[in-house]
Amino acid sequence: MLVRPLFLFLLCACALIASAQAGSDVSAAANRLSSALDNAHAVNFYFVSQTEDHELRGEGFKTASSMKIYRACGGNCKRFMDRVIAHLKQALPVACRPGQEDVLIEPDSGRPLLYSYSGRVIEFEGKCYISKKSINSVIRNADFLFK
Repeated sequence: MLVRPLFLFLLCACALIASAQAGSDVSAAANRLSSALDNAHAVNFYFVSQTEDHELRGEGFKTASSMKIYRACGGNCKRFMDRVIAHLKQALPVACRPGQEDVLIEPDSGRPLLYSYSGRVIEFEGKCYISKKSINSVIRNADFLFK
């Protein structure tokens, strides 16, 4: 009888530890992005609108993009990108699955962020994260781009 409650307690403890570790991984990634944006002076945004199954990377993504936005932010890219950093912080780690890429955010300093599956899956530094909210709801408005 004592074995089952002990097993459940250990299972919950392991889940809490894994959740805390995942949270610290995401926070560390967001902190690295934030640090890189301290040194950035501009950010490029690329948007792809394709309905078929596609896998686009690097220059292929840029060539296929239907909308490109260059945003100079002087010495304040970190502040300008605060919503993007917050979006990453709220995400959870997941296994990377290529395909359905739709947004590329490329600071002139640091690594790019590649979004897929309607802007909910974030790839940064070779690791992937999933968010409940799409990046499109964060960046596709005049308030974000022209603040």
